[in-house]
Amino acid sequence: MSSDPRQLARQVFEDKIEQARHQHPFDKAMAGAALFDMLRERMAWGVQMEFPDADEKTIQRIVLERIAAQRAKGDVL
Repeated sequence: MSSDPRQLARQVFEDKIEQARHQHPFDKAMAGAALFDMLRERMAWGVQMEFPDADEKTIQRIVLERIAAQRAKGDVL
């Protein structure tokens, strides 16, 4: 295996793709849901950094607005 970080990252990515190809459809759906939850958590963290005085309700509203905007643009989220 190469010591180049980009090559290592690419190999890890390709290994994950290969694993996903052999997953049961239910497991794929669950992994997608988990990934979406992780994305929402990271977006909320970013919003909290952007608006440190915002309460949790405001943070979640902004996250949902941003997800809706991405979907309206045709981006997959």
